[in-house]
Amino acid sequence: MTIIRPLRNRVFSMLAATQSSNLAATDHVEFLGTAADTLGTLISLSSGAGQTRGIFTLQPATYKITAHVALTLTAATDSVVLRLTNGAGVALVPDSAGDPFLLMQGMADTAVTTPASPIEVIFTTGSVFALELRIVSVSGTLVGIGTGTEMMVEQIVT
Repeated sequence: MTIIRPLRNRVFSMLAATQSSNLAATDHVEFLGTAADTLGTLISLSSGAGQTRGIFTLQPATYKITAHVALTLTAATDSVVLRLTNGAGVALVPDSAGDPFLLMQGMADTAVTTPASPIEVIFTTGSVFALELRIVSVSGTLVGIGTGTEMMVEQIVT
């Protein structure tokens, strides 16, 4: 018999408008803290402006993290690498399989938005953790991070 436990803590947020600044390596996606759907108190999302916004603060627990990203690139040869990191840019390593990252590649047409591709990972932290979806590298031109970009952080209850 499977026991289904109620969801205790969750934060969901998305971009309310295209992020057209802070698009270089070391910048992060500026998820809107004031528009977040929040359940419980283990997870919070910073508000504010620019790079002070969009940082998920996780209390000690196990989480499922799901992010969908939509980027606008100018050429098929353009690419962007994104990673889940802590506030200092240290890559999130959930298990021995390694570091979850997402490589977004341009398409054949110019000025197109990539499909909303997912990053999904299970992560356990024993201390308070500042979680960002960070741009690691940009090759070519990243025009914007689109409104199809969203992130859900859910506590896994065992």
